[in-house]
Amino acid sequence: MSTRKIDSKTNIHILNFTIMITVNTDKETFISGSYNGKNFRIPFTAETFTVLKDLELRANDTNDFKEYMEIIEKFSESIKYDYKSDVANVVDNIVYVLATDSYHISVDGQVLKSVKIPDVIMDLILDNVERDIESTPIIKACMRFLLNPKPTQERFNMFANYITQTFTDSAEVERLMEEEGLDIKVAEEMATYSDLQITTEGYLRTSKVVDEITEKWSIKHSEDGKPILDEFDNPIKEKVPRYATAYEINEETGEVTKVTEYPEYLEDRRFEPAIYTHGDNFFSGGVLGYKYEIGKLADLPSWNFVDMNDGNKHQKGLHTGGLSYIKGYYREGRNEILDVFVCPSQIAKFTDEGLGEMTCKGFYIYGASRMKGNLRSIYHTSSYTTLLKGELEEQLVEIAAALDVELQEKIDESAVRYSLIDSVK
Repeated sequence: MSTRKIDSKTNIHILNFTIMITVNTDKETFISGSYNGKNFRIPFTAETFTVLKDLELRANDTNDFKEYMEIIEKFSESIKYDYKSDVANVVDNIVYVLATDSYHISVDGQVLKSVKIPDVIMDLILDNVERDIESTPIIKACMRFLLNPKPTQERFNMFANYITQTFTDSAEVERLMEEEGLDIKVAEEMATYSDLQITTEGYLRTSKVVDEITEKWSIKHSEDGKPILDEFDNPIKEKVPRYATAYEINEETGEVTKVTEYPEYLEDRRFEPAIYTHGDNFFSGGVLGYKYEIGKLADLPSWNFVDMNDGNKHQKGLHTGGLSYIKGYYREGRNEILDVFVCPSQIAKFTDEGLGEMTCKGFYIYGASRMKGNLRSIYHTSSYTTLLKGELEEQLVEIAAALDVELQEKIDESAVRYSLIDSVK
């Protein structure tokens, strides 16, 4: 603050200074304060902080108006900060385009200009930069999305909505209110989570609601153990329980309990979609059928087996999702839940502007964390990456070959997409 009066005899400005400039910092992330009645906040650098503190000292010591204004001008120049461009400089694979005021994915110096990074994702990245939080997972998820057969801006916006939505656990809200005595707003905040997680490599960690396959086909045998044949001398088949059962009795109460003898390892159990019990066969570990298996890639034969029209609900394709998806379909005691990695390149469509269901061509099943049982192995994202790489390379070679060779911009754009494969390992 300052006050100013004019001496009537000399017509000289006389300034009474209090504090003209203030500079504060945590010496890690920010410098903030005020100058000449204006507030400011910029990222911390030791060099800038030293300059600003020197100007603060000079401004608050001077009694000369002209000198003060010169200091203010220098101070104003020193705190100029092109935040948008700086974010692009410090975050890999992002470029800020001034002409459109938008951010784009960049690979090896080439910018994919056909689509911009959606604002909802950039808001998250900008917030992460300010708080010094790693943004690599979400950036790589965007890069993988651009390997999608339809990487349009509209679908990119849906993808952004899908991966940034949250889920509020109503049961946990009630528990926090009843057991912890929390106010409903506080309880809801504490029980609200990201709807799904993103791995370091940019894969989506989702869940698949399934039913366990508890029957199998078998040849019907007579009492002497020989196959029973029909009138055409073909063996008669029948469905039988996949797992043996036993009975246990409580010696004190006499209560009898039926016990299913499940395999020791979860990989030996088979699952089918819980919602659609009939549909197109898909590969599981390279074998065509209609079953999901842990530790294997579930994949439809081609994109022709997937509905790719955004907005169409309950159409053909493989379905998986986050916590909201589970809430809508899972029934405890009736269904099981598989843990699934989804590469954004394999997403076929969204509904409800990205806030509804997601349909895929394929995904990788790496576990079943809610089920009892052991795994033979721990399945990492590297296994999924290896399976995907060859398929994506083949698809993008076809895309590049189909482009008009006279349209250099399209060729360059295809080259960017092709190089994404090695950039998101």
